[in-house]
Amino acid sequence: MLTKVCVKCRCAKATEFFYVNKRMKDGLNTFCISCHKADNIARKAKNRKDPTFKAAENNYKKTYRDQTVDQRAEYMKKWREKNEQSALAYGKAYRQANKAKYNFLTQKRKLDLICRTPKWLTQDDLWMMVETYKLAELRSNLLGFKWHVDHIIPLRGKSVSGLHVPQNLRVIPGVENMRKTNKYEM
Repeated sequence: MLTKVCVKCRCAKATEFFYVNKRMKDGLNTFCISCHKADNIARKAKNRKDPTFKAAENNYKKTYRDQTVDQRAEYMKKWREKNEQSALAYGKAYRQANKAKYNFLTQKRKLDLICRTPKWLTQDDLWMMVETYKLAELRSNLLGFKWHVDHIIPLRGKSVSGLHVPQNLRVIPGVENMRKTNKYEM
């Protein structure tokens, strides 16, 4: 069994307790893995106390997130398609654990619907909207999976906000509506 002495703790340890480092003559790091980890933890704790380092680290993380948003969204989309049952189970468990949050969001959406419903709608327009919701329920019952009434132009979009009117409603599969969220694609 080959051994090596760690320069930090001065203990002789088996070579499997050292990280590989091709720049060294023997191909192993000078610190053992436990000393290396302890050193990293101490350095990070010291650096995070420094406000300028912390601000620079947060700025770097924000920049990285902004640059990789499309890449991460594509990865998550592929993962959800590949693991559909896991994603559904996770979403269900998350909603169960955060009932208060979802109740708040539901009430907020109801208020938004009221605020986004114009007063100039006729009885025929209101009837068409009710029929749209009935169609979604009927499709859900007949086809065995959820159908949602979707606002083509979202009520609370970032770039544009639509109205709760019949011309802005359509019935689509629930999975598509959940993927779309509040995005409006031109």
